[in-house]
Amino acid sequence: FRRMHRNASELYMRDRIRTVADVTEQVNSITLGEALGVIDDVFDTTQLAVSIVHGPEKH
Repeated sequence: FRRMHRNASELYMRDRIRTVADVTEQVNSITLGEALGVIDDVFDTTQLAVSIVHGPEKH
């Protein structure tokens, strides 16, 4: 059902169905600089924090 819904949406919005190869090519064409630009736009990097959770020590 999900695939049929996605295909219908693709046909409606793009007038064609993108293949896995199409999507893979798009993802692989993204550069590090483009990804970092999106990260800078979406996240306030001055307010980032790191948290490390560690379970019980194994003996």
